[in-house]
Amino acid sequence: MRARLTKDFTFEAAQTLPNAPEGHKCRGVHGHSFKVEISIEGDVDPKTGWVYDHAKISDAMKPLLMVLEEIGTAMSRSLRDCRARNTDCPVHLSREVTRNDG
Repeated sequence: MRARLTKDFTFEAAQTLPNAPEGHKCRGVHGHSFKVEISIEGDVDPKTGWVYDHAKISDAMKPLLMVLEEIGTAMSRSLRDCRARNTDCPVHLSREVTRNDG
């Protein structure tokens, strides 16, 4: 028998868009929620009844979640920088992600 195991991970991020029109809701600091969904599909092991050990998924995700947390911290600093330079934070965030890549 085949089955699929899916596990969700969530994280939060904030941004500001200082170049948005005055009064626009995105001009100020606001946040977004993100979900990473990991699915593993395969044959069910007749001995364990598992497709894959659920705990191993969490262990495998730890490095990525640590990077996302570091980026979140960098974003907090970046928000201050964005406001000081009057630049859009999504562009600045992409630089942070690239800098933290690998």
